Amino acid sequence: MTARPSTETEPMQTEEELAAQVAKLAEEGGQRIAVAESLTAGRVSSMLGRGERASEWYRGAVVAYDEDVKFRVLGVTPGPVVTDLCAREMAEGVRRLLRADVALGELVRELSARDAG
Repeated sequence: MTARPSTETEPMQTEEELAAQVAKLAEEGGQRIAVAESLTAGRVSSMLGRGERASEWYRGAVVAYDEDVKFRVLGVTPGPVVTDLCAREMAEGVRRLLRADVALGELVRELSARDAG
């Protein structure tokens, strides 16, 4: 008899569970975290700010919804902004700006068709 692959998926984490996991990893590693957001408009920052002892590991966020803010504040190279390169440059910009050890640059790629048209 052959075992069938499981069709069950892991349940998604709640925002609170994810924030707790990030908090634990940040504290264990002694890392300070920053976030650059765009289309989530501050939702990731809000989630992380609720993490345990966030004031010890969470540096803050820049919500750069407008392209010009991405270019001027975060140092993103002018051009298309719904790209992996833009997300990486947003992360690097906020890491540098907020003097963090680790940074996340967020863009929602699924919305690129709307943004392009």
